[in-house]
Amino acid sequence: GMDASHVGFVDYLLAAADCTKAVVGRSLVISVNMAVLARVLSPVSAGDSVTLIYKDDKFIVECYNVKMSKKAVYEVPTLDIDEDAPSLPAMTYAANVTLKTADISAVVKEIAHFGDTLGVVLNEDGLHLSTVGDSGAVKQTLENTEDREMELTDDSVEARFGTKYVAMIIKGGAALSPVTQLEFDPSNPLRATFRF
Repeated sequence: GMDASHVGFVDYLLAAADCTKAVVGRSLVISVNMAVLARVLSPVSAGDSVTLIYKDDKFIVECYNVKMSKKAVYEVPTLDIDEDAPSLPAMTYAANVTLKTADISAVVKEIAHFGDTLGVVLNEDGLHLSTVGDSGAVKQTLENTEDREMELTDDSVEARFGTKYVAMIIKGGAALSPVTQLEFDPSNPLRATFRF
């Protein structure tokens, strides 16, 4: 759903094909605070197992670390949504980028301390992220390489978002997915999609 500041949409897709076991009796939307979910999932690493349970209006996340033979069980508070299942409106974006979560996460983390507004530009040379603040200015480019998909409808698409919120969205998804899809347009909120 949309984050609290209304600067971005976040989609998390957990496909049955990515699960060892999936038992879902009905279609279900579980709304949780993204910062809390990020804290719960941050210690999870490759080879660990994660079990998601929704029972009796409780969302339980069980994490098992094979190397340490350690099991952690978290009860994550759910958010009360007054309306029916929240859904993201259909929007058309002029820029669409799919890349490794580690790449975008590293860039956002490195430049987040320089300014409050993050400039995002996609052109034929790649994805450019920049910010300006009291500490100076910084611009980093993730070039258009074979392992990155970059699509745009114009020669160049530029948008600006709150650095703090973009960093929080990326950090929340980094624990969940090795791949991030970013869609942006100057007239729409940022849309980030993470696939488990």
